[in-house]
Amino acid sequence: MYDEKNFAPENENEIKSDDIREVIHKDDENTAGNPSQEQIHEVGSKDKGMTYIETIYGVAAAPGDTFIKISRYPKLGHSLVTVLAVYIFTWLLNLAQMRNVGFDMMGGIMTEFGNIPAHVFSSMFIVMGLVGIIFALLLWFVASGTLNLLAVLFGGTGHARGLLVALGFTYIPAVFMEVLQSIVNLLALPNILNVLVGLLALIWIVFLQTAAVRATQNLTTGMSVLVILTPAVLLVALFILLIALTFVAFFPIFESLSNFTY
Repeated sequence: MYDEKNFAPENENEIKSDDIREVIHKDDENTAGNPSQEQIHEVGSKDKGMTYIETIYGVAAAPGDTFIKISRYPKLGHSLVTVLAVYIFTWLLNLAQMRNVGFDMMGGIMTEFGNIPAHVFSSMFIVMGLVGIIFALLLWFVASGTLNLLAVLFGGTGHARGLLVALGFTYIPAVFMEVLQSIVNLLALPNILNVLVGLLALIWIVFLQTAAVRATQNLTTGMSVLVILTPAVLLVALFILLIALTFVAFFPIFESLSNFTY
């Protein structure tokens, strides 16, 4: 017997299924060549930024573009490795230079301190190296926080993590400086070359830091330079102020001593 009640829902489901397949087919045709937002997000999520080697090369070759990519994908581990590697490399290089100076100087130092055993001196150098690592990390964090605060005051976006990671790579010129200065010392070249190498490295570091602030804080080049130079200017002004206050405080004593002499 023909049952309309049982047949109607089944036929209706078939019609709905055909309609759904037709809509899906049309959507596929309409979106051909135009990826959906989900597809764009999926592709974008696969982009994890640059590798460590690419970042090192980019900082030296194209720092502006590299710091922009770093601000988008700040990898704190890469920056931490760079800061530690730069410090340890420069520390070992300086230690090697101290050994090349000669054992006469070391012998004189040991005599001055009462013939301290060599293993004690070695332990002292290790402790100094560990303390230096802690100081280098603290300097990195403090400098990043200070520059981020100044950048915000000057209208920056305040991307603290991106700036912290970018600043870690700005210490790379210190490696080249130490290597070149070691070559100058080994070849007994004029010391003026060491000064010149240090000055060039300082200019390079300031340039990289300016590019890092500009990329991570969305500031102009002029404002970025102002952010970088402000701490140095404040430190120099504070130093001059301390000297002036010391002179004013001790001037009556100097004057009384000069009168007493006459």
